[in-house]
Amino acid sequence: MIITGKNLKKDARFSRRDILRRLGMSAACIPLLHSDELFAQGNSGFPKRMVCITMNNGNNPNDFHSFHSTGSVALEPLEPWKDKVTTIRGLGLKVMVDKGQRWDGHYSHPCALSGSHSGGQFGSAQNASVDQMVSDHIAKTVNLTRPLLNLGVRSERDGRDTSWRASGQPNRNEVSSASLYTDLFSSAAVPTNVLDAAMIRNASVLDYLGKDLERFAARLGTEDKIKIAAHLNSIRELETQLQAESAATSGPSCQAPDVDTSTQVPARMDAMFKMLAVALKCDYTRVATMELYDNGGGNGNTFPWIGVNRDYHMLAHAGQSADKAKVDQWLFQQVAILAAELDATDEGGLSALDNSVISIGNDMNTGDSHDVSLINYALIGSAGGALRTGMALNLNGAHNTLLTSLANAMGLEIDRVGTRYSGNIAQLMA
Repeated sequence: MIITGKNLKKDARFSRRDILRRLGMSAACIPLLHSDELFAQGNSGFPKRMVCITMNNGNNPNDFHSFHSTGSVALEPLEPWKDKVTTIRGLGLKVMVDKGQRWDGHYSHPCALSGSHSGGQFGSAQNASVDQMVSDHIAKTVNLTRPLLNLGVRSERDGRDTSWRASGQPNRNEVSSASLYTDLFSSAAVPTNVLDAAMIRNASVLDYLGKDLERFAARLGTEDKIKIAAHLNSIRELETQLQAESAATSGPSCQAPDVDTSTQVPARMDAMFKMLAVALKCDYTRVATMELYDNGGGNGNTFPWIGVNRDYHMLAHAGQSADKAKVDQWLFQQVAILAAELDATDEGGLSALDNSVISIGNDMNTGDSHDVSLINYALIGSAGGALRTGMALNLNGAHNTLLTSLANAMGLEIDRVGTRYSGNIAQLMA
């Protein structure tokens, strides 16, 4: 246990400021007294991360429902992580249905992550979206390069946003892979020798803190001695972890990835996911959104690189087809880039993917119906053990419960995301 103000008697002798003075440490050591909160960690002690990906133009519900049994065409790229994937059917954007907008799938982005909608085809969210809420929660104790990363690929023209700072205040997506590259990596790359030196300094600070805490404990009662002994244990474990990371040769590379930052869609999609993976692994950010295509359905998008030359919107309107399945599969192949990068990064016996949750949803059920009363979801990762994985859930209710489950898994103690429908998904929570 880490000693914090809430663990100590409300007495001047035991204020945090007094402890720092008695230990001879400056205010620079305050973060050590909050290290449990700073990590916002999973079972491994590493940071938790959340990514919300929004797809468009609907999908084939059977692809989600059959993934864990007979297999799936669209979700086939996620097969290597099947035991880390949970599919969910039966949830819908009930707040839109309540407003008489069941068939307005092309106007559902504001509701997708906020659980609210002001009404009308060009409505807005009425509260902060779940990504903003989680990011704000983490920012209370952790100073990150990019607390919230909002990305898009072909989401720059029509439709509305999925990420919202507050009611009526959208977070705009970064859609240029070249700009994102410059933003993340122009000054962020840290030479390995500098990282190693920092780890050594951290270890020596921990040793110093431990010695002073032992002396301080000698003046306390039995209960407080037990707390300090537990704290020293955690210090030793963290020091071992720091030393192991310093010696390891297979840790995450925080250098800029080798990507093509051209404006072509396949290159942009690949670059965005690879840069997002580095940003997450190297703790530049812990929360991100990715809109693959616009909510409005236009833009004349085609997919010649996979042999599909029909307009994406019109293709979806025609219902399920072999070409639509090829497009869906290609999109999940892009998600698999992120999953593979995170899963290849070891974090204390688990992977960065285990310590993350990637939530993938759509703006409607099927492209020919635009129905928002049923949306199919796939989750990858357990958010550090907070979520159950490897199952297919057949539910009935509002997608607000999924948003609340994600928030709870990331450490927020709340009972609702959005304007209605409280509670999380009990079957999903570990």
